[in-house]
Amino acid sequence: MNKNIKVGLFDWTQFPAKKNFYPEDLPAEWKLSFYANEFETACIDIDKTENELLSDEWFDDLPENFDLSFVLSRANQFEQISQLFDSCELKLNYLLIDEQERDILLQNYTDNTVLLRAGITWPEQIISPVSLWTPEVHAKSAKIALLPDIDNKRLYREWIELWIRDNSQQELTLWLDGSTARYSTMSDLRTLVQLMGY
Repeated sequence: MNKNIKVGLFDWTQFPAKKNFYPEDLPAEWKLSFYANEFETACIDIDKTENELLSDEWFDDLPENFDLSFVLSRANQFEQISQLFDSCELKLNYLLIDEQERDILLQNYTDNTVLLRAGITWPEQIISPVSLWTPEVHAKSAKIALLPDIDNKRLYREWIELWIRDNSQQELTLWLDGSTARYSTMSDLRTLVQLMGY
């Protein structure tokens, strides 16, 4: 079975290299689209996001194959992003939310129409952050791996091989921790994934 791994940032708004990555005169609301032309996925933590980021202008020009996910600490934060589903036809890849809040979210949207409008299906795309694969926690069949920024391509390769070895998922997401990620590491990691045939 061919696997496809999309590479990008977890906690995109905290990307420390953004000063060097984006052109100086690029309007703030175009930054996600600019990023999405180079990388295939991003995850935004609602708790670390300014309200003006959650507007149509940020999301209406994303490429069709770009995967966008959100981290929610509380179920009621879903309201903050649900308005975007109709206004800019935003489709989400994953909602990361802890299990107790996930149950509350699903109780609030029992008919699932809002979730389906967002492109979210239960339970496949509403997942607990503890089900992420990390170098410390090898969550079996995890759809998402979260890696730190390091200067060791061999270790990245070993981690990726460990993650996908017993993974039956075809579409996978690989995030670098956005709070420490360097642009050069992201580019190198994307190249490594391509060289590995994913």
